[in-house]
Amino acid sequence: MTDERAAADASWTATVTGTDFTTGIAPFDASETVPAADVYYCSGDATATIGNGTFTPGQTGCAAPPPATGQPLSAARTAFTHAGGTGNNTATWNPLITVDTALEDIAGAYTGTITHTVT
Repeated sequence: MTDERAAADASWTATVTGTDFTTGIAPFDASETVPAADVYYCSGDATATIGNGTFTPGQTGCAAPPPATGQPLSAARTAFTHAGGTGNNTATWNPLITVDTALEDIAGAYTGTITHTVT
């Protein structure tokens, strides 16, 4: 996330949301859908920051599965925040995305969307 507003208060929040992941042809049955509640997001610490102020990850302690770590994307989650500081700033992170599939899920290529929004 790069903030080039050069603001006197350069605070921002990056929020993450997700959709269900599906395969096959609509309408999708339960065995062709991994609900967003089973897709977990863990931002982890920043891999790099530039600028002053406080950079804070939304989730810490990310660990490779199993078990799933992070927060389910069934609701909007905070990915990262920057508080205070002035001028331009940048934060980079590499989130861990974990998908918890059910035994009845069919094999296939699943498609979904994970979106970051900054306010």
